[in-house]
Amino acid sequence: MSFIYLLFLSQMNFAQVGSTADALGGAGVANALATESAFLNPAGLGLYTDVQFAGVFRTGKSALGDFRQYSAVIADATPQNLFSGSLAYRQRDYDTGPTSDVEEKEVLASAAYRLRRDLALGLRGYQKQSDLLGVQQDEINSDLGIHWIPAANWAIGFTQYSMFSNRDNLAYPLGLLPLSTL
Repeated sequence: MSFIYLLFLSQMNFAQVGSTADALGGAGVANALATESAFLNPAGLGLYTDVQFAGVFRTGKSALGDFRQYSAVIADATPQNLFSGSLAYRQRDYDTGPTSDVEEKEVLASAAYRLRRDLALGLRGYQKQSDLLGVQQDEINSDLGIHWIPAANWAIGFTQYSMFSNRDNLAYPLGLLPLSTL
């Protein structure tokens, strides 16, 4: 017997976050570990009941060239807390050629509230610093997420990225265009 486990529709590639989200085909907006929720859907934190730590080092190829990523996350979703929360840091370095490199650094803080056993809301705020071919860009963003588990084998997540931002137009692909993901 087979079950449909996740519904995932997106315009983005969520690779480079964590192994669980990658193994689920990038469906981390609907189902991810608390530490991966720090990057994908902040509401996912509200459905956990423990403390999690994670560190990731990744290397590989991207559209910009060779990349390296370092990230560290602590997520506290213990039931004694009014809100679940996480703090995260991520740095990506891209080797674009012999004369220039691209670097981005992010500091993220998330909070989630469990409305019911199967429904949570979350808010994430983060600051990103990018150095794109010698041009420095700073941005502050916030994202809103909803996470709902209507049945045992279903998880639905929604995230509105870049709801509030201080940036004008960041260079693609470092800047996240305002979009919704289900």
